[in-house]
Amino acid sequence: MGFVEMTNEEWDAVRKHHDALIHMGELELQAEQIRETCHDAKQQQLLKPIEMQMHELDSVIASLPA
Repeated sequence: MGFVEMTNEEWDAVRKHHDALIHMGELELQAEQIRETCHDAKQQQLLKPIEMQMHELDSVIASLPA
């Protein structure tokens, strides 16, 4: 595997993208746990903030340079 030269800004973008993807995965796990344990109106209440965070992360990930 060869060495890839990148600027600090490029590395910062890679780190932000990586961190956002990790956080998205954690939120998806939380949502799945809620779906498995709650099967009533409480499920929607618990999922609402998680879904909002996931939507915000989607926007962050989409705005990061490729």
